[in-house]
Amino acid sequence: TVLWSNEVNIGSNLVVQNYGLKQTVDPSGNVYIVATAMEYTTTNKDIIMLKFSSSGALLWQKRINGATNLNDYGTSICLDASQNVYIAGATETFLGHFVYSMQKYDKTGKKKWQYNYDFPNTNNDQAYSIAIQNNSKVIVAGWSGSLALNTSGSLLWVENDGNGFANSIININDTISLIGGDLGFKILNTNNGSAITSVPIESARAYTLDKNNFIYVSNGKLLQKYNVAGDLLWSNELSIDYSGREEYHGAIGIAVSNNQNIYLVTNIAEPNLVGQPLGRGRIVALKYAQCPENAILLRHSKPIALNVSEEKTPETTFNTLNPYNLVFKVIPNPNNGNMSIEAIIPENATNAQLEIINYLGKKVYQQQLNVGSNTIKTD
Repeated sequence: TVLWSNEVNIGSNLVVQNYGLKQTVDPSGNVYIVATAMEYTTTNKDIIMLKFSSSGALLWQKRINGATNLNDYGTSICLDASQNVYIAGATETFLGHFVYSMQKYDKTGKKKWQYNYDFPNTNNDQAYSIAIQNNSKVIVAGWSGSLALNTSGSLLWVENDGNGFANSIININDTISLIGGDLGFKILNTNNGSAITSVPIESARAYTLDKNNFIYVSNGKLLQKYNVAGDLLWSNELSIDYSGREEYHGAIGIAVSNNQNIYLVTNIAEPNLVGQPLGRGRIVALKYAQCPENAILLRHSKPIALNVSEEKTPETTFNTLNPYNLVFKVIPNPNNGNMSIEAIIPENATNAQLEIINYLGKKVYQQQLNVGSNTIKTD
């Protein structure tokens, strides 16, 4: 049931861009939106902010143009406990040179401050995410790195190890946050910006945290679960039939219910056919239960071929390359626990071992693996 709908004309010469459109809602149900719009006559881009009441009435609207009258981008928005509005994005300080731009407004739309940060040795600094932690720190992440401000707009720290397209900031507690992007995620100590752990994940798109502070990540092909120490607890290939269709993972979302079911939405595209309309995309929604209590994990430093056979289940073979010496594959135990594992270790591999952990991350079995063939039976 649609409760309300409101279509707003942001300007006769403006068109909203198809990136950075974000919103947040306060406890009273008021809706705050940030977007980027391009002007036809100049092709310059400006930030658009809007506030709607809980009944859908437009309360205020702002167009934000930077001091240089060049391009400005709004990519993320959040609120503090007093409904002050914080936005992040980028501003072009001179032609072709972008810096992080963070701004604060009160709930009536009055500007409180703006803070720009220019990372050294880069021209394309763009902030993609902003979050309030403990109502006292403003955490910002983006292409060039992460930083924190206090709520008065003063810089607290900078972490300049780039995050790629950092589209997620998730507060784990008052001093620890997850910064997630398309290169993987980091767990940061937000008192000083130091990285507690860093986990590379290729083309990651979506992150979420459950009520027990376990981390769920997807890149559109895999769904993975980690603990806050960065240990991989399990990994599953998504159950999507791509036969005759193209993979496309531009939009992915993950949510975890209180009973620990996992919900994921992604998108795929079908090839354009003669006589058919363009862009015949599909949205795919999936629901997963948690893996069984035990999982098989293999840690290694070189490529390993792993064969797994289960009772009444065809043999499956996995081959992968992991240059980061992290957990590389998780195969859930069957319900009865019986499994035969054959790990083939190449001669140039070092420190290969098998670990069995439960879904809480507790190690219940460990065995060093030798060069050559290793067979382990579990019950």
